[in-house]
Amino acid sequence: MLRREHAVSLSSGDLVQETVLRLIQLREIECDDRAHFMALASRFMRRVLVDHVRAKQAEKREHHRVTLTTRFDRGRAIDLSGLDSALIRLGSVDGQRAEIVEMRYFGGMTLGDIAQVLSLSEATVKRRWVAARAWLIDAMDDPLVPVHRDA
Repeated sequence: MLRREHAVSLSSGDLVQETVLRLIQLREIECDDRAHFMALASRFMRRVLVDHVRAKQAEKREHHRVTLTTRFDRGRAIDLSGLDSALIRLGSVDGQRAEIVEMRYFGGMTLGDIAQVLSLSEATVKRRWVAARAWLIDAMDDPLVPVHRDA
């Protein structure tokens, strides 16, 4: 997804490298299988991207807004800060749906892999994915007061 963004100063290689560095810092990683590892990596990729955006916004000089191209609304570009705020709000309403979005977009996981991680059927994950995507589209179109989370 980062390849399509022209104004992003973080390459996909840098994203993977930073994610791996953060994973290495963990003392123990308990993963049952590849799908569980990808779910963990998805969470760390999201954190790396959000931290990158926050660092850019904190700089005094002019910078470009980092956006993530998603399939929420026919490929329209999504502001990563807005998406993160909406995901935090979704997580407070339904944590599992927020996890599904995180694994799907930040980790590129298939519905089958997500179903395996969450111990759900693929059909259930697909229904929850569709509902989460609709919720996020609405939340992004009508944002509430921004939610700030501690890093």
